[in-house]
Amino acid sequence: MAEVNNGAEGGTSWETADADNRTVYSGFLGLTKWAIILITIVLILMAIFLT
Repeated sequence: MAEVNNGAEGGTSWETADADNRTVYSGFLGLTKWAIILITIVLILMAIFLT
């Protein structure tokens, strides 16, 4: 019984860790996407003002 319970706990912890990694990864991708958009907007504005 104890071994079965330990196995179940290990499985759930792996699942939650996988879900956490997925949310962190998608959040990181979202941040980089917005950073790229902001950088391109700043570069376009600089090009407009400097020309």
